[in-house]
Amino acid sequence: RRRRAAPRPLAPPAMALTATRDMCYYCFDVVDTHLVAARGSDGTVATTPHHAVPHPPEHIPDGHCCLFVTWKRHGRLAGCKGITGGRRSLRELLRDFAVDSATNDDRFRQLHHDDLPHLDVSLSLLHSFERATHVHDWRVGVHGIKIDFAVGGTHYNATFLPMVAEQERWNQRVTVERLIHKAGYRGRVTSSLLSRISTERYQASISDATYAEWQAWRASRAAAPVAPAFAAHHKSGGRRRIRLRGGGGGGGG
Repeated sequence: RRRRAAPRPLAPPAMALTATRDMCYYCFDVVDTHLVAARGSDGTVATTPHHAVPHPPEHIPDGHCCLFVTWKRHGRLAGCKGITGGRRSLRELLRDFAVDSATNDDRFRQLHHDDLPHLDVSLSLLHSFERATHVHDWRVGVHGIKIDFAVGGTHYNATFLPMVAEQERWNQRVTVERLIHKAGYRGRVTSSLLSRISTERYQASISDATYAEWQAWRASRAAAPVAPAFAAHHKSGGRRRIRLRGGGGGGGG
């Protein structure tokens, strides 16, 4: 019998933002700057404004979306944070969650600057949110899912990004059970519980980059002339203290 090909995600809607390699490189830029400045501190950065938060390349659009930033160290998950609701500026989200996912995912130790050469980053821009008719109304390799449910007055919620089930080789049943446990519920997973779970499915535009690719990209840009607007900003005076903000949301990995 001929083996069926794995389902592939549909193309993003015309209005959806598309993840690009340059967005991943910008995540590396932000985290590199933050981890250098935060060495030996409490995360408060004291530096000149143009170094505190690197400006994203002008060709990165500033539309609104939901996203997740995922870091892997030596090929293993090391941090994943983002939002599935309350769309915000893409540029703002990239800046905030590049750092938040690297330093504020309580499942993993905070990443340090010495980790950079061992990191890969993956960016997921979420789109096509739909209310599922039941907890198994989605496709492995196509959809991410977000679940919400309550037991005994306690509310639980969690999400897995579209690539998780496929990468882990989980079927729908195993994926849902793992997601329920990720949400913090430790009771039995019964048919009654499954019937009460509110489920939303979504898709994602995904791009990724390795440390080596980021370094090659930086080298290729090193000789590029400085744009006048950036040069003027570089000369603007003053030192100030800022704190890089991390938005709400939880790990999607």
